[in-house]
Amino acid sequence: RISGTFASISPMTLRTKAWAAVLAVTVLLVLTLLWIGGQVLATASDRLEREFVSRGAQRVQNAFEYRLGVLERTARDYANWDDTVEFAAGRRPEYPQENFTSETLANLGIPLMLVYDAERRPAGGVHVPATGTAPQRPADGADFALFAPEIATVIADRTARTATRGWKKAGSVVWAYAAVPVTSQQDAKITRGALVVARRLDQAYIAELAEVIRQPVVLAADHPATGLEFEPLAEGGTLA
Repeated sequence: RISGTFASISPMTLRTKAWAAVLAVTVLLVLTLLWIGGQVLATASDRLEREFVSRGAQRVQNAFEYRLGVLERTARDYANWDDTVEFAAGRRPEYPQENFTSETLANLGIPLMLVYDAERRPAGGVHVPATGTAPQRPADGADFALFAPEIATVIADRTARTATRGWKKAGSVVWAYAAVPVTSQQDAKITRGALVVARRLDQAYIAELAEVIRQPVVLAADHPATGLEFEPLAEGGTLA
């Protein structure tokens, strides 16, 4: 015999509760799947963003290395002249005025050229001020001292196989440079001095990098490790 209490429960009420339970489980399952999917999409998005930034940074670095290579080739062109060898040896004092004219430097896009003798002493050079209106001047002691460590490395190798290139900060100015050995055309395996060509990392230089990679670039001059870092800008960004 079924008691009155249990007999009062209708089949419809049980069915409703069953459907409610099923619905609750379904909603919970859907929400769980949505959360998992969101996490997967977020992770994938972060990975793609990191890959994009990494590829962009590598492209900028490659472009910068390319421009440094251009500087080094220019330096080697001058360093292999016999006139440069003579000047590094203390002869041909007219050499800078004859070869490093304002027009020549402007065509090369190089405002600083320095020549050292085989004992790392300054032989001479020229420096074009950043203003663009002041005439070029002879390089001074500060110019030569800036690259003294690189020159020491180049000249220490008496076989003329060592060259250095990179960038250096001097106050608020960042220089891209190449330092190469001065060698005679008759014997290119003997270091007879060193030559440095350098140019400022100004907006014109950054624009050249951006043109190479076909993407805007910003220069962050306060990078904690190197003091300098190039970063690709996001779409729609502007040069700093």
